[in-house]
Amino acid sequence: MATRKQPENEEMKAFFAYCKTFEHLHPCWKLAFHVPNEGKFPIQYRVKLKSLGVKSGVPDIIIPVACGKYHGLAIEMKVKPNKPSEIQKEWLKHLTFYGWLAKVCYGWQEATDLVANYIKGKV
Repeated sequence: MATRKQPENEEMKAFFAYCKTFEHLHPCWKLAFHVPNEGKFPIQYRVKLKSLGVKSGVPDIIIPVACGKYHGLAIEMKVKPNKPSEIQKEWLKHLTFYGWLAKVCYGWQEATDLVANYIKGKV
């Protein structure tokens, strides 16, 4: 069976490869992590994940480092023409309310630019 290419996964890989290059310069690059919420799993496994606290809509990338006026950075990674779902928008809204910078980025370059500007306090 052929596997379907997942463009957002490729962007995620590129983002984390970039992070690895600069992780010695700032904790944002080193502490960034991916929340593996996506995927089509059998119902029994989805029930198990939910019981373990997995929640739909959580942003793809979390950076638990305070910079400037923000408590942390959350990124929902997308590729055009995809747009965030309503539940993803809700998560971004709630995180913003509680002092996080929470954004949608289209591709790894936009995401790494956001992190760099976050570190510099330019967002």
